[in-house]
Amino acid sequence: MRRVAVALALLAVTVALPATAADDQSGVIVAVDPSAQLITAGAARKADVGDAVPTGSVIQTGPTGRVQAQFPDGTKIVVGPNSTMTIDDTLFAPSGVAQSFQVSAIGGAFRFITGASPKKVYKVSTPLATMGVRGTAFDFAVSGGAATHLLVYEGSVKFCAQSDRCAIVPGGCHAVSVDRRQDFSQPASVDEKLKLLGSVFPLEAAQQRLNPAFRTDVGGCDSAAMIALPPTASEAAKDADRPDHGGSSAGGRSGNPAE
Repeated sequence: MRRVAVALALLAVTVALPATAADDQSGVIVAVDPSAQLITAGAARKADVGDAVPTGSVIQTGPTGRVQAQFPDGTKIVVGPNSTMTIDDTLFAPSGVAQSFQVSAIGGAFRFITGASPKKVYKVSTPLATMGVRGTAFDFAVSGGAATHLLVYEGSVKFCAQSDRCAIVPGGCHAVSVDRRQDFSQPASVDEKLKLLGSVFPLEAAQQRLNPAFRTDVGGCDSAAMIALPPTASEAAKDADRPDHGGSSAGGRSGNPAE
């Protein structure tokens, strides 16, 4: 009888403890700066190192908050200050390879470094755009419904507006933005680029505050090399009205934007 009572007591203690170690389907927080919380199953608590980050979790940070999380396939995510990210869907095989990896952000600054999974499984969504990744390290920033900004360090990102017009943004610290009109833009000078980086990409200038594995090569961030972008929405509409119009050169997307 005593053994049964002890076993039941241990079981009660185990059930009462919060889950802090990641399981095979969860990420895990590996570093936290103050002013950050984790919401899981509708319950919010102070984010801490070792907390599991399963599907459906929301990471929120305050003015000085910063969360670094790693997932079973090696994917790394940084949630910067004053930011909110939802882990929409993460599904991993027993080998640790992701079969689905989808996150969304409604505001703030973030870093995303892909792991060892097929690139087509990754999808990043914001109120104005989606990002399909291709062996990539990049930062992105969400200014609510005003704009989504992208800064690609390595690999490339297929950056798509809700209008289905897309730009392939290569590494080398190229910066591209999509605004509420669904128009793409990029800095035309070094001064413009440095101003953009200073205003919306805090992680680029503060890499020393990240764990080494969450840092990346920022070479090219002091130059303003430009890339080809889709036409503006008004230009695309004019092209569509032409009798000889054979379709948009920017193309559309179906499914994952990395495809």
